[in-house]
Amino acid sequence: GSGAWLFTDPSFKQWEETIGRTLWCSGMPGAGKSFLCSRVVEYLNDKYPSAKVPVIYAFLSYKDAAKQTQSAILRSILAQLVRQSNRVPVYFESPDARGTLPPLDGLWSIVCGFIASFERVFIVLDALDEYASGPSGFLNDFQKIFDMPMASLFVTSRSTFVNQAALGNFAELEIRARDVEIRDYVLQRLSHSRMNKVLRQADLRDEVVNTVVQRSDGMFLHAHLLLEKVLSQPTLKSVRRALSADQSLHSLYDSAMEKITTSSGDWSRCAMEALAWLAFALGPLTVRQLLEAIGIQLTSDDLDADEVPFIEGVSQACAGLIVLNQSRQQVSLLHYSLNEYL
Repeated sequence: GSGAWLFTDPSFKQWEETIGRTLWCSGMPGAGKSFLCSRVVEYLNDKYPSAKVPVIYAFLSYKDAAKQTQSAILRSILAQLVRQSNRVPVYFESPDARGTLPPLDGLWSIVCGFIASFERVFIVLDALDEYASGPSGFLNDFQKIFDMPMASLFVTSRSTFVNQAALGNFAELEIRARDVEIRDYVLQRLSHSRMNKVLRQADLRDEVVNTVVQRSDGMFLHAHLLLEKVLSQPTLKSVRRALSADQSLHSLYDSAMEKITTSSGDWSRCAMEALAWLAFALGPLTVRQLLEAIGIQLTSDDLDADEVPFIEGVSQACAGLIVLNQSRQQVSLLHYSLNEYL
């Protein structure tokens, strides 16, 4: 989906028109919150000159929770402010400060002073529920930014309780993927599937599209998993059964895991090991790191290159539960909720 609906929503328009307002966007897992955050960053960067109205962002991830400390996030905010304004805080002009960073209190003083030097600063924060101490912990740690009258914050999180008084002047918006966006996604996936022609000939294609859209309940993640289940069926009868079965997120994960465990021995083992490594890794893994980890044989002290599997095979064996980032050559679990499931 394009996410274009957000920019015409009254809550978003009022947020954009009101300096110092916070828009708290909540939604179920897989509703497209992170995607919308990236669209908001693009939209604001295109519309506002960064030297006068900086657009700052932080995308939090449970995999980087140990690194995404209060200090690290403040340093990232400061670096973005410096880069966009082309100004350096006075602290860093001192010969004594070269190559050093101030303590946390000093860092807060610099960041708040820098933000206060602008008439307005947009700050986009994604996935506060993936902060080490959760949304409430984030609010406690970064209350000073929420209190700044020139800071306009766009924030996403799972639907969860937060201390609304801490948000000050704020509005809440529920994030749900629009049916038309999910329909476009399903049609695109089908157009590249070997099952597309078979479903057309059996007059099942429209039923698949309509059922996936209806049952996804505003979640791209749900649509992805249900479509993976449907497109992996061997017969038209099993396709119909898949469409009528329990479609809760947990049951769809169950179905994907069943497909993995009942596949051929070697690929099943590779897939299970890949999921285990990704679930318990302390940070993001590169494709090479994951493949070499799978290729390690407990009976040998050395890594045999011929035992390292192919990423295409591992990806297919994982039944849609892992995501490959080609540009970064990184691999991750499909979603935070999968890590919780495992």
